Amino acid sequence: VYGRQGITVENRSGPRRSSSKDALEAQTRMEDFWKLMLELQSLTPQE
Repeated sequence: VYGRQGITVENRSGPRRSSSKDALEAQTRMEDFWKLMLELQSLTPQE
């Protein structure tokens, strides 16, 4: 019984850890994307 509970806890904490990592990576990607967009805007001559 204890062994089964331990596996359940590991399975529960596993996805949570990976999902938060994915969220951080997505946030970083969005920040990089906006930086790129701002750079492109500044390079483009404004009328």
